[in-house]
Amino acid sequence: MESFKVLEIFSSISGEAQHAGELTTFVRLQGCNLNCSFCDTMAQMKENNVTDMTTTDIVRECKLNGHKHVVLTGGEPLLKENVSLLIAALCNNDFEVEIETNGTVDFHKIVDELTEYKIPDHKYMFTIDYKMGFSGMEDRMNKEIFNHLDDLNSDDTIKFVVAEDDIEHCMELIEKFEPNTLCKFYISPVFGEVDSKHIVEAMQKHKLGDNVRFQLQIHKFVWQPDARGV
Repeated sequence: MESFKVLEIFSSISGEAQHAGELTTFVRLQGCNLNCSFCDTMAQMKENNVTDMTTTDIVRECKLNGHKHVVLTGGEPLLKENVSLLIAALCNNDFEVEIETNGTVDFHKIVDELTEYKIPDHKYMFTIDYKMGFSGMEDRMNKEIFNHLDDLNSDDTIKFVVAEDDIEHCMELIEKFEPNTLCKFYISPVFGEVDSKHIVEAMQKHKLGDNVRFQLQIHKFVWQPDARGV
């Protein structure tokens, strides 16, 4: 049976994107191919304090929390071999799975595998984090993903976490991407690095559509911004 290196499984509220405020189980897998300037899990990953867990183990832990919504996160979960089997196992146990991915790994392969496993697309969704300039990782974004967004639907999300110097570029990207997809777009400020009203003013200036939303990362207001396991 497949096993995965798990950093933590915990219950919290979802802090951003379409399920913000909803009680959620987070499954955080080890490993990432980026090193973002504001990453709140890199130190945890470097500690290498991981548990090898089978799909059965993970499903069991998620059931103990009792939440319908599960966020599969990292790190970068799509780097993991056979991660589609874990997603399928969660979906087959009546969980709704949100896959947080960092904009470098093409999600289409996972969709093809889940289709092969007969998992309907309403059982899972993608939240794709487009890394802006402040992250230091924008040059690592996979252009093929963002040139082919027509496979995303209204349950899927592209999110941007912006600093002051990223705002105008973010607006331009959304104007480029929005006509080609049904997905939602969420814009959040880097905590402590931007005047939030400037984001809203830019959204007004560019007359962005109904699929674009401003959002605060609410978990950083409920708990300390660097708190773990929340």
